[in-house]
This record gives sequence, structure tokens and C-alpha cells, in this order.
Amino acid sequence: MEFKYANPLLSLVIGACICAPSLAEIPANYYDAADTSSAGALRNSLHAIIDDHKRFPYTSSETDTWDILETADQDPNNSQNVITIYRNASYAKEGGGNSFYNREHTWPKSYGFPDDGSSNYPYTDAHHLFIADSGYNSSRSNKPYADCSESCSEKVTETNNDRGGINSNWTDGSFSAGSWETWDARKGDVARALMYMAIRYEGGVHNETGITEPDLILTDDRNLIDSSNTGSNGSVAYMGLKSTLLQWHKIDPVDDFERRHTDTVFSFQGNRNPFVDHPEYVACVFESVCNGEVDLIAPNAPSGLAGTELAGKVALTWNANSEADLNGYNIYRSETAGGNYTKLNASVVRTNTFTDENVIALKSYFYVVTASDYSANESGHSNEITAAATEVVIVSSNAWINEFHYDNASSDVNEFIEIAGIAGTDLTGWSLELYNGNGGAIYNTTQLSGIISDQQNGFGALSFLISGIQNGGPDGFALINSAGEAVQFLSYEGAFSASGGTADGMQSIDIGVSETSSTVAGTSLQLIGNGANYAEFTWQASAAESKGNINSNQRFPLPNVAPQAAFTYSCENLNCQFDASSSIDEDGEITQYMWDFGDQSQGENMRTEHVFANEGSFTVTLIVTDNSGAQTSITHTFDVIVVEQSYFENNTVMAIEDKKRTVSKIDVEREAFTSTIDVKVDITHSYRGDLKIKLKSPEGHVYKLKSKDRHDDGQDVLETYTLDVSGNASGTWKLVIKDKAKKDEGQLNFWSIQF
Repeated sequence: MEFKYANPLLSLVIGACICAPSLAEIPANYYDAADTSSAGALRNSLHAIIDDHKRFPYTSSETDTWDILETADQDPNNSQNVITIYRNASYAKEGGGNSFYNREHTWPKSYGFPDDGSSNYPYTDAHHLFIADSGYNSSRSNKPYADCSESCSEKVTETNNDRGGINSNWTDGSFSAGSWETWDARKGDVARALMYMAIRYEGGVHNETGITEPDLILTDDRNLIDSSNTGSNGSVAYMGLKSTLLQWHKIDPVDDFERRHTDTVFSFQGNRNPFVDHPEYVACVFESVCNGEVDLIAPNAPSGLAGTELAGKVALTWNANSEADLNGYNIYRSETAGGNYTKLNASVVRTNTFTDENVIALKSYFYVVTASDYSANESGHSNEITAAATEVVIVSSNAWINEFHYDNASSDVNEFIEIAGIAGTDLTGWSLELYNGNGGAIYNTTQLSGIISDQQNGFGALSFLISGIQNGGPDGFALINSAGEAVQFLSYEGAFSASGGTADGMQSIDIGVSETSSTVAGTSLQLIGNGANYAEFTWQASAAESKGNINSNQRFPLPNVAPQAAFTYSCENLNCQFDASSSIDEDGEITQYMWDFGDQSQGENMRTEHVFANEGSFTVTLIVTDNSGAQTSITHTFDVIVVEQSYFENNTVMAIEDKKRTVSKIDVEREAFTSTIDVKVDITHSYRGDLKIKLKSPEGHVYKLKSKDRHDDGQDVLETYTLDVSGNASGTWKLVIKDKAKKDEGQLNFWSIQF
């Protein structure tokens, strides 16, 4: 299309003022290339029409999005003001940042393009930017557009331009799980803004600047929307809810507010929102109803499906389809030939390649691929293939590649590879496989032998002369143990994948240093640092060789002595205290205590408390870790028992008056019940012979503790009565005291029941 940036209105923005344009006619011939024959044809043709617009900076001393939006969203009743999209508030133009209004990304920038810069086109695309009340913009945040329930919070609108003030916005939740329902008069505005974004940005590059652009896709899948919030600019991103936006488009037709916004943005960017100019395009592009007809024609089935078996994954390729309305591909897998396929991709795959990494090594799977168009018509299956991922066979080891030399000035001399490790490691049956980085094939295999001696604190090295080690670009070697397993696959001067040999399908690890044709003979590449395994050392550039010995800048510490785990415990009913202070580490310190309480609960710290949910036998494990990473565990199994309360008391002092009855109560809650109880009574009284004392059980049984005795002229009662009782123990027990004579009085100090 010839027209991109030239527009009579554009010159106005360079002049002394920026004025809101009056409603303009759609430029002649602008949509001549629009092909409404199918959803895919219209999508593709509209993308071509509106693609490659002129980008303006978000904030700048030159013309920026503030200038565009304060013109596009100017209050039609007051040219000095702007109208906000959600609140419908009218604010005086500030010309830039302020505390009243800001700029709303209807497609939240966090979903696909959060990092602004000169290469980020969607971030500043004014077709989806609107002036918004600052508070309302914050409330909306990055919530998808969705109809809200009765539990949502209301965000009212103001009355301006004969609308607003009655209908409100509604919001609930947060982030991709939240919802924002725009008020009725602007529902269609935001819907068509997002539809524009989905057509304008379909991946690929800006044809005039060469800048890569994202593929923005409308969806109803909140999980896909959430996955788009990565914190950095992405190649594919999702927003919605698509079904809601389609409904909003229908209930809120295009009005002059939208037309002014589109006309103004067009005058700057040079492209238009086709769904404002032609609302009828929505049904064709997003609902596949074109020219009144529904697209029911599926794409052709993909052909040429092939699989490559790699370590821990299967790589699939197939021939690309050529349909104009092709949306992408779906990949299906089965564990049996010919059926019960499961789709592997969450959204359509836009390329003709796919890697299945969710596999079990050596297990055969059956794959087919289908093609899908923008009308959701899906083709039949491609040819079926079977493939099985190879094993990822890198294993841990007591030995590793420690030093080597392969290139020097003049003719290469004394080329070697050194193996270091724990003293006593027998290398008989081990080997080194040397790989050519150009194609990944083996060019040499060297058998190893010998036992690593103790050269430093239980570690040592053995060296093996190997002439003809290739000079890189890149090349590498794999260390293979006596069981035929790859221990390491290292390379120099780059990385590559092995093809054949024990390391078949593996990606090498580039050590990051290399030798050249000017390297001094007698030097080598070697590991340096302090440690006890390969991962703790680093490769250094050429230094004086030390083949067959520990490297000069390499130190092996004394072997770490593992800590000793120990703990004690005590329980009161379900509440248990655990104490690991008796655990020790002879040559360092314990840095971590991890508890497994045997009831799917865990804990940490040297001393900890745990409340079990119920009685039972539990196996508790303590794992202690020292400052060198060594761990030791210990396990105790014990029973957690709830012991019922057996002792109850009442220490409320009560007066005992002449010729009156005194009753004190104790509430008991327990299941177990023995036939014998002890009742302790403490009474202060000047003539205890006046007193008659009895105990009444919850079931009404009465037990005599003391009778009136006129011959007993002693003072006070401090006795423990042992009783044979029966019935249910739970309930209210009553101590009944009667003073049967006059003159002498006293008080009940305390009484208790021991079951």
C-alpha cells in the first residue's frame, strides 16, 4: 500500500498548536485491498493495510503520545479539556504527566511488551491508548475485560457530554484472575481497540524498520493471559476475554468519540482502526461470518511429518501449509498407533516445528499434526510417525576432565587430556571419545586405565597423551565411565550436538577458554580454584602444564566429615517439642535442620514445635546439613497419645453460714472413668461438728463425705475422701455443705476431684 505517513492532518502536529480534527471521511481507496472472502483473507489483508505505522515516543520533548491522546480524547464540549475513558471525567489539559489523568493501555503492556524503547511498537500504539483517570487506571491495572458479578466493586462515571453518571464500571480480583467491566458507552471502544491490536501485531517484523514485533492474540483462556506476564518483551502474548469483547462490540456501536480517536491517531501514525471504520469486519475476522456466510472449509492436512530422536526429547518437523486463512497447527501424541491422541500444545503453533520434551526416554510415542484456520476449522491428521527420545546419560562421577592441551605455535606437541578425581578411582574400562564439532561425529576413542593416587587430601590426577586432538572451531570430548555412561561432554571454541557415540544427541558444554596457533608449547587449559568436585572449579586460559599432577592453582580441602544427627522429643497430648541441639559437626557447623514429622508436615530450625492432628504412631526424621553440604539423617518412631485430664478443682472461696446450705460446682469433661476417686476438701470453720458434707455426681448419685457430729468440737476440715463411684464422669459435680447449728460460721477455701 502506498499511503503510510502522508496525511494533511499530520502537518498540523508540527505547527504551533495541536488541534482536535473534525470528523473526517475515510481516505479514498484506503480499504480497497480488504478481502472479505474469508476470515483468513480479511485478517491478512487488513494486517497488510494497517501494518508498519509510524511510531511516536511514549514521553518526549518532541511529539509524543501525550500530544496524540490529548488531541484524540479532547472533550468535544471544551477544547481545553480531555475526557477520560472509564470515569468520563473532564480534566483541563496538562500537556504531560500530572496527578489527574494518565495513559491507559487497554491491552496491558505487562502482557507481551512491558519494556518501552524505540523498538517497542505496541507500547506506544495510540490506537489502544486512551486518556484515563489515574485512580481508575490503577484499579483496572492489567485485569482482563470481563462481565462482572454482583460481588464486584463499583467505579462510578461522571456526567459529561450527555452521558455517564448512571452507568458504572465494575471490577473484582487482581491480575489475570481479575475482571474489569467497562461502562456501557465505552465497552465497544475498548473491544475494538484490542481487536485492532490482534490484527496489527501478528509477529514478523516492521517492513520499514526491520524491528521484530510480537504476535498478540485474543483468547478466553486466563491461563494463557497469565503466561504472557513474563516481565519482559515476548514474541507471543494473549489478552481477552475474547467472547466478552465480541459481545461488547455488538452492544456498543461505534460513535463519534471513537471516530475522533481513530481519525486523530491516523493523522499521526498513518494507520487506522479498521473495526471503527468498518464494524462489520468484526464478524468476519473473529467469528468467521464473511459476506453473510460461515467458513466451514478446513485446511489441508499437513504432510511430511518427521521426527528426530534426541536426548530427552523428540523434535518434529513438517511441510508448511499454504492456506491464506491458516492460523497454525496442533500437535497430537498417542502411546498406541492410530488413536487416543492427546493434544500437546495449549495454543496453536505458528511454525512448522515442535519439540516434545515431556517424554520418557526410550519410550515410543506416535505423533500426528493437524492444521487449523482462523474459523477454528481443523484439518485431518498428517501422516503418523513414531519416535522415542534417547536417554540423557550424563551421570555423576568421582572423576572428571581436569586439564588438556590441543594447540600451540608451530606443530602441535604433547597433546594430552588429564583426568582428576578421588584417590583410589580405577579408570580401567573408562574411555575418552573425541568429537568433531563439524557434524558432531567421533573421530577418536582412547581407552583409559590406572588408579588415581592420593596427591592432595584424598585427590589426584592421571594424564593421557593423545596425538591429533583437533584444533577447534568447535571440537570436544566426552568422558565415558566403565559402565558405558557419559560422565562429561565438554567442548572448546563453541558448543555443538554429538551425532553418534555415547554422547549421541547431547549438547556439549563450552568451557569458555581455548588455545590458538600462537599458544606457547608446554602450556595447557586447566581447572583452578578450591573444591572437591568438577562444578566447584573454573577453567583458566593457558598456563604452565602440570599433566599427571594436581594443577598449581587448584586446591582440594581435607575431606569433609559429615555431621551427626540426633534429637530428643517430648509430648503433651498432641503437642510435641523437638530438640536437635545434641546434633554435632566435628569439622564445621550445622547450617540447616529439616524435619519430616511423618504426617506430611515439615519443619525447620534446631528446636521446633509440632502439633499432630490426631493420635497415632509417627516416624519423625531429622536431616542436618553442614556448611560443606554434607547431610545426615536420623529417625525415631513414637506414639502420640492424648491423655485425658484427671484432676479438676474449684478454688473459689464461698461463705458457710449458720443453718444454710452452700453448694460449689466443678465441671468435668472426660471419657475414661475409674470406679475410685479422691475428693479433697479444705474448709475453715470454728466448729466442724456442725457440718454435713456430701458429693453429688452429674447423674444425681449422692455420696456422703461427712456427717454432723455434735461431739466433734474441732476446727476446720482438711480431708481427702476416697469414694467408690459409678456412672458417667462428664458433667457437673456438686459439693454440698450444710451448717446444721447456729453460732459458728466459716468458709469453703478449696475442693478438688482426682479421677
